[in-house]
Amino acid sequence: MKKEFLLPDIGEGLIEGEIVKWFVKEGQEVKENDPLVEVLTEKVNVEIPSPYTGTVLKILAEEGQVVNVGDPIVVVGEKGEAVPEVEAEAAPSEEAEEVREAPPEPARPERKVLATPAVRRLARELGVDLSRVRGTEARGRISAADVEKHAEVPEVIPAEEVAPVEEAVPSKEELVEKVPIHGVLRTISERMHRSKTTAAHFTYVEEVDVTELVALRERARTWADEKGV
Repeated sequence: MKKEFLLPDIGEGLIEGEIVKWFVKEGQEVKENDPLVEVLTEKVNVEIPSPYTGTVLKILAEEGQVVNVGDPIVVVGEKGEAVPEVEAEAAPSEEAEEVREAPPEPARPERKVLATPAVRRLARELGVDLSRVRGTEARGRISAADVEKHAEVPEVIPAEEVAPVEEAVPSKEELVEKVPIHGVLRTISERMHRSKTTAAHFTYVEEVDVTELVALRERARTWADEKGV
């Protein structure tokens, strides 16, 4: 008999959890209390065991997906048992099929030069065309070492990779990588933001001579060594 396993209320006040890792796959036999899935919440990262014995018929939540407490995440039943249609993936529409059969050809993006003003100045001094330099830093950024290496032994980039470039300072959006924040990380970020916007932040610096304190510590260390502390 098919049984849906609902995401349990892992902790008081929690309303959702992120599926981090499945320990089983569809068609696999599972026993009661076997490791089933790892879930991340805003309070804890927990490994949930299987409440049933049987065969994993359908996994309803993918890794990385955020699921509300009480939503079904997996179906367990007898081997060969059919999964209800309501749980099966919806069939793609004819329009979607047409799009899948003939996807539009993506346009080749223009290659932009990512380099700091200091690196650009060095390139001008060495007579190096930055559009011909292959950057080795994150996101293809060109470093001073890349420019100097190219000046010594020019590396020719294939013609198909070379496109008209605009030597402009990269925008903030190009330099920032956005990733979804769930579970503990989201709680931390919310509380850090609350602290930053509601509490007075200041820095206090004072210089202190601790010469005598260091000497006392050294004497105390000798006494401690004698007593085996």
